[in-house]
Amino acid sequence: MSQHCYIDIHTHNVVNECDTIEVLSLDYIQETAANGYFSIGSHPWYSTYSAQIDVLVNNSNCLAIGECGLDKLKGEELNIQETSFISQVELAERTGKPVIIHVVKAFDEILKIHQSLSPTQKWIIHGFNKSEQLATQFLDKGFYLSFGEALLKSESVQQYFAQIPDDQFFLETDDSDISIKTVYEKAAELKNVSLQALQELLSRNFKAVFHQDAEKLVRAR
Repeated sequence: MSQHCYIDIHTHNVVNECDTIEVLSLDYIQETAANGYFSIGSHPWYSTYSAQIDVLVNNSNCLAIGECGLDKLKGEELNIQETSFISQVELAERTGKPVIIHVVKAFDEILKIHQSLSPTQKWIIHGFNKSEQLATQFLDKGFYLSFGEALLKSESVQQYFAQIPDDQFFLETDDSDISIKTVYEKAAELKNVSLQALQELLSRNFKAVFHQDAEKLVRAR
């Protein structure tokens, strides 16, 4: 019988439930979680790319690069952030891992960099809470969108979430105190599908993007 699980592709708070895959977001200046799955990168608030990322990405528990990206409200000057971000995209290409992206008021710049680099690995905008129009722009370019707290609090996001292509989204908790199960329950309601069907759908997305079999990862815990 197939085992169903929850997948939190971006979190800063590990709960370590037996039926949940959690991808802990770590900056390279932090210690890695020896027994947990994680993504590794240089956050745009800190900007500096380090060779330490090149080392940590080889850990078998590292599933993605990030969070990295661009933030016009916090961090170094945008050109410094861009240099760091591009270095991490190049690392993702070398290692065959997806990129988890933090972006604030720099969506046009992310789209331009994506067009310029034509990456083969998938890019995921985490914590998406913007307009349907912006969502469509990214989806049309092959991006994935990851939703969390906005599904519970934003009526505008709730209104268009049901129309998001089933094979282009993920769910997350980020740094909130909500549980991934709560996010799943709301997403299933908005998509008008059963919780089990949503778990199966996101397991397929996870395997396609992260090159990992969710059920095997849960059984291996």
